[in-house]
Amino acid sequence: MNSAKMKILQSAAFLIRKKGFNHTGIQEILETAGAPKGSFYYYFKSKEELGVELIDFYIEFFRAKIEEIMSGKSKPGIKRIKKFIAVFNDIFVSENYSGGCPLGNLAQEMGDLNEKFRLKVSMAFEEIESFVKTCLDDAVAAGEIDNSVNTKKTAQLIINSWEGAIMRMKVEKSLAPIKLMEKMIIDRLILKKPAKNKKSKK
Repeated sequence: MNSAKMKILQSAAFLIRKKGFNHTGIQEILETAGAPKGSFYYYFKSKEELGVELIDFYIEFFRAKIEEIMSGKSKPGIKRIKKFIAVFNDIFVSENYSGGCPLGNLAQEMGDLNEKFRLKVSMAFEEIESFVKTCLDDAVAAGEIDNSVNTKKTAQLIINSWEGAIMRMKVEKSLAPIKLMEKMIIDRLILKKPAKNKKSKK
């Protein structure tokens, strides 16, 4: 990708994550990127097109983190999921709990307003859920969790709960909501194996 275009995308990613899509202007993006006036429309037909490409930019960021975690596939599946959460916890703390998840932010702001955004973000969430499902499948195969677990639906539950916890984190300015989600959903619900029925004594 052209370096000038990348600078515009990086600046847009930073500003939109902080201020929202509708409250971030093209001129502000160009000034932050140090790009000349008029260069925006050389690379993008509209702000909407920038937004769609920005989702791809965010997806690539998530993919890089996922590939890094999956490279240690010798680690148990649940540990890989926890590592994924921990990686983003470090980012949230470094940013003083502001910004949150860029995909979640766009889903909340633009999901009802723009069909292209909605579909693109939905596909992004499905890709992240696929990573979590792979980890859960590995955990089932290793006997780490019970084989009765529906890994697809459980992956959806984890990501849905994580996104909700991130939203609450921004309000509370604390990782407590995410840690509670991890404890209740992963540690207590998923890792807890169903009790075996004991035969009653006659």
